[in-house]
Amino acid sequence: MPPIRGKRGPELDCLTRAKICELHATNGWGATTIKKMRFPDIPRSTIQYTLTQEAKRQKQESLPRLGAPRKLTEEDQRSILSQFGV
Repeated sequence: MPPIRGKRGPELDCLTRAKICELHATNGWGATTIKKMRFPDIPRSTIQYTLTQEAKRQKQESLPRLGAPRKLTEEDQRSILSQFGV
């Protein structure tokens, strides 16, 4: 029977992500070297993915998640709340 896979771990914080990208840019280290030398507890695939996604990020922040658009505008929400006296 194959092992049961759990949920993904937490997202890398901005400082760790920045350090990984800095090591890649300044030292020319690849994902395997970064894992061996600095971040042995982070999977190599996570480091690799972080390096490939670097061009899409702005200021080392995560991109906004996709999702369903809001059904009510801010104005609609305020008008509903004002009707209930909140």
